Amino acid sequence: MGDLSTGNVRFAEMQYDNPANEEMCKLLNATQLPYILIYKGSQGKVADFQCGPAKFQFLIDTVRGLLGEGDMTDGNHPNTEVRDGVPTTADKISSGVVGANSTTANSNISDEVNSLKDQLITLENEKIEMFELMKSQIEVDKEEIQKLVNCVTIQKSIIEGKDDEIQKLSGVIELKDGELARLTEGMDKKVKEYTVLEEKVELYKRQVEELTTRLDKSEKTIATMQAAIVLHEKEAKEWERQMKEHESEWERQRLMYEEERCSVRKLAVLSVKSMGKKVKSFLAREK
Repeated sequence: MGDLSTGNVRFAEMQYDNPANEEMCKLLNATQLPYILIYKGSQGKVADFQCGPAKFQFLIDTVRGLLGEGDMTDGNHPNTEVRDGVPTTADKISSGVVGANSTTANSNISDEVNSLKDQLITLENEKIEMFELMKSQIEVDKEEIQKLVNCVTIQKSIIEGKDDEIQKLSGVIELKDGELARLTEGMDKKVKEYTVLEEKVELYKRQVEELTTRLDKSEKTIATMQAAIVLHEKEAKEWERQMKEHESEWERQRLMYEEERCSVRKLAVLSVKSMGKKVKSFLAREK
């Protein structure tokens, strides 16, 4: 239900597109939208009709007529009932006593009896309409149920066919289970072999680590020896350089010695020649 206003007239709306209201709209015969239903107190429904924008004034006149306002004719009389847009006079819609001056009490009683009869007839017609709607709905439900039964029968036949396939697949699964058991056994053996191989690999790893440690030590020793060799090479080069310097010095001293010896020889020769000349000169004087 929608908004509800209080006062002389209460308005409420129902959304037809709401799935919860669809069945109610069908039961109320509200099949042409927008559709108006008017209820008055204990009298129940007193008017129902399709009301588009062009008929809005008709709705206003109908409400005023039911409230006892405006003109008392042309469907606006407070005792006027509207069905499917057609106004009809019915004293059953009156909410009070019709007319202030009644001629006799018998006529009033007769009017009340007729009003009650009309109400009973209206209620009976509404019940008949409701029954017809429910009957048509039941027929529709029966068709839907029959469709569901047919679907269930088809599904049952499909399931029976699937049972045969399942039995065949069960045999295949048993064969596969045997193969899987054999594969599992073979896998267990492979796992054991793999475990042994892992132990060997671990042993090899330890041996490799030991060899790597020894190799590192050997490399360190070689590096130390290479450093010593480099140092010895430097010392040998230094010693060789010093030897070359000594050789150069010795060669220089030898050359000096040779020069001095040559000089001494020359002096000796000159001395001998000088002595020879002096001897000759002395001998010459002696003669």
